[in-house]
Amino acid sequence: MQYYTCSLLLLLIHSLVGIVDGEKSLKLDIYPGYGWDHLRLLEMNPVYDVSNFNDSDVFQSCIEMLPIRQSKIDLESDIVDLYDSRSVDYASKYVMEGSLNFEKFKLGGSYESNYQKIKKQQSHERTIAIRNELSILVADVILSSNCPLNYRVKKDLIEIAKYSQNQPLSASYAAQMFIRKYGTHFTSRIQLGGTIVEEDFFLLSDFNSTETIVRQQKAAAEASFLKTFKLINCSFIISRNSRNTTENIALDD
Repeated sequence: MQYYTCSLLLLLIHSLVGIVDGEKSLKLDIYPGYGWDHLRLLEMNPVYDVSNFNDSDVFQSCIEMLPIRQSKIDLESDIVDLYDSRSVDYASKYVMEGSLNFEKFKLGGSYESNYQKIKKQQSHERTIAIRNELSILVADVILSSNCPLNYRVKKDLIEIAKYSQNQPLSASYAAQMFIRKYGTHFTSRIQLGGTIVEEDFFLLSDFNSTETIVRQQKAAAEASFLKTFKLINCSFIISRNSRNTTENIALDD
């Protein structure tokens, strides 16, 4: 018996359409160059001196936007079994892990809630999931390599460097506060677009792991996904990647 839960995730484009020299262009209100807390999934304070005065595409600094004018739609269909390392690496997309070393101070962990929820469900209900994702990209926003650090970041780094010479405890505390303000990482590139996701859960007792049956079950999950979001009557090209081949499938009315 098959049963599924359907989750819809829409990543909306944080942008406005403006007119520049008689042509439409994207005016951004989301930028790379900011700190990112890879444990709490939060955008933090700016690390680089990225600026955008009056929401203008003329007075932007440190960023370059590359519109993807002919964006293709990618449909992925992956088997997810969090207790089987041979299945897709769900953690690479949904388990946010981070670590940072400074002197004797170390930060690390994995707390992403969706991963914990899926893992608990697969354990209690003995299920395996087939995950379908439909995504489209609109633009790449890239941080310039010559962008200077934000002046507050410079000030905090100098303070840590001074403490590290003869006040290790103060240096460790300042480093922790630095991570609290700026996160564990920073963003150097942002891709703007949208994603729709559906996860179909199968009972392990009903899931046949032979290659032929698996292909049939993945095809059934894809069909369910397309029907759920009324995409079967759309006309577009889907690029589907398998382990050995890449093929294009046209879905026309």
